[in-house]
Amino acid sequence: MQGLFAYSDHLRAVGATLRSQPWYVFKVVSVFKAPDPLYLQLLAFIVTLVIIHYRQRKHDSLSSVDQLWSILPPFYVLLYNIHYYITHGAIHQRLLLLLLLVIAWSVRLTYNLYIKAGYNKGHEDYRWQQLRGIWFSNQLVWEIIKIALAGFYLPLTNWLQCTLPAYVIYRGGSQLQPADFVLALVHLFFLAFEAVADHQMFTFQHIKKVKLRSREFSNITGDTFTDGFLQSGLYKYSRHPNYFGEIGQWFTIFLFSCIYVGFNWSVLGFLNFCVLFYQSLYFTEFYTYSKYPQWKYYAGKLNPIFPRPPNPKAKEIRIHTVAAKDMDIFWQKRFLFVDVFFKCICFIITKTSTVDLFLRELKMR
Repeated sequence: MQGLFAYSDHLRAVGATLRSQPWYVFKVVSVFKAPDPLYLQLLAFIVTLVIIHYRQRKHDSLSSVDQLWSILPPFYVLLYNIHYYITHGAIHQRLLLLLLLVIAWSVRLTYNLYIKAGYNKGHEDYRWQQLRGIWFSNQLVWEIIKIALAGFYLPLTNWLQCTLPAYVIYRGGSQLQPADFVLALVHLFFLAFEAVADHQMFTFQHIKKVKLRSREFSNITGDTFTDGFLQSGLYKYSRHPNYFGEIGQWFTIFLFSCIYVGFNWSVLGFLNFCVLFYQSLYFTEFYTYSKYPQWKYYAGKLNPIFPRPPNPKAKEIRIHTVAAKDMDIFWQKRFLFVDVFFKCICFIITKTSTVDLFLRELKMR
């Protein structure tokens, strides 16, 4: 049991090589035969960034990262398997099991995006559309969001969440252990849980759209369709049961890395993934809170992620008291630090007072 800093000596060796030979990762033949698989993973990540930036520019859409989100992790884990076979002449059983589980996760999530028209030409997730509406007038900040968030941080999160635990698994024993089978069953449970939650939501949204088109809504209050959001099935016990299933699957993958070495540094990939999900959840719930008047009473009874029986005595939830018409202003204030930071960069070029810029931004907000 090597503990928290398991195989850190290998990471230091990779770092030393890259400092002395920064272009080593671009030697395709060499990275496949290198003693450490991290060079190959870095090359794959760089190629991913290039593809995402190219697609963003070509289609003027930020959904490229969404469309590749479920496709890339199996590719990364497959590269680990290929590298191990090339360098060791044998199959890493635990990595192969991991690949099968990640493929199962990928197929389900890819299909879920497909049936929602996520791969249609010109499609863009509504959250990107909201950010575009808020920041498009400020081209500098909008370009930073496109490059830093959609073009780097999201692909990095997607890469880290599977690459880090897979690296520890690669370095550990290759023979399957009883704990591997237990964790595989737990992973499949979370997979099925998320699949049921997404199916319930898709069915609800489909029926709601049909009713809207045929004007079948009645004036009866309290109906789940007139309220506008799903309140039955798994959504009776959690506001986002699909998030629970998704987080559970990646936490299980992290646990795979702990079987041989114990709790280790690859948890950083999972924690970063959780931070991203929390921000996405807050962003989604803020707009839901503003759009559906009854949602605050429903949300107050439930945990946002973890399923539990609803609390009938709970009070309404208060995310923020901002009115719907002021939503853009609210989000501009939350991203104010981004805008001001780049105004400070402009100060170096234009000699404009940084204090004046900051005060001007506050007055505009």
